[in-house]
Amino acid sequence: MAEEVGAPALELNVSCPHASISFRGQDVDDTILRVAKMVRENVKIPIIVKMPMQLSSPLAVAKNLENIGVDGVVMFNRLTGLDIDLDTEKPILHGGYAGHGGPWAFNYVLRWIATSRPHLKLSIAGSGGVGSGDGVAKYILTGADVVQICSVIYLMGYEIISKIIEGLKRFMEKKNYKSPSEFRGKVSGKVILGNNDIDRRHLYEAYIDENLCTSCGICKKVCIYSAPIEKDGKYFITDLCDGCGLCVKLCPVKAISMVPRRNSNENN
Repeated sequence: MAEEVGAPALELNVSCPHASISFRGQDVDDTILRVAKMVRENVKIPIIVKMPMQLSSPLAVAKNLENIGVDGVVMFNRLTGLDIDLDTEKPILHGGYAGHGGPWAFNYVLRWIATSRPHLKLSIAGSGGVGSGDGVAKYILTGADVVQICSVIYLMGYEIISKIIEGLKRFMEKKNYKSPSEFRGKVSGKVILGNNDIDRRHLYEAYIDENLCTSCGICKKVCIYSAPIEKDGKYFITDLCDGCGLCVKLCPVKAISMVPRRNSNENN
């Protein structure tokens, strides 16, 4: 019916209840493939399947959808979760499990787009946690063809769309990119090191620029190695530093940077 009235494409939201579990006697993975195949056999317009986040192997499901003839996938629908109203001591929303999403899901989606892009020919839409142009740029860098936003519009209003677009333009101008196609998929596949390939030597340590340090003490509060010490109103890093980089991330004035370790034995 949608095709008959002129819909240019269909997005199939067959991922409820959002997980690879038995649903009405059928595995959700099989249900997704069955519905997609049925629609593919009955319409000529492009179809896109919105995939659930809780799958044993998102890439395998996406590959099976591609083999059926699906034109694209959305990675991902919201995660099935639970929240509780402490006053009523009952589940929030409709009284049961429900779809929960937000910025916390962004890195998971990014991981699977990067993993899937080298193995798929179909189109990939990134969905979940985007609230800035930088977020869009990251999705494209891992291989997304398009990026979906929704919740951020409810929270920030429609004007957030132009801000996100402007943010993406600033990234592209900084990198001298004329089109998203120039950097699409640049961070995917073999570019990302596996766990066995990561260099785990402690080669760096934190360094505090005393000219920038405001002596706020945040670095000392967060350091589990007790590396920062205070002297004459300024903070310094001792050789107890393990090089985790947490203080660099949390320093409000960017006074801390990572530098090669003073102890050269760590490099051997």
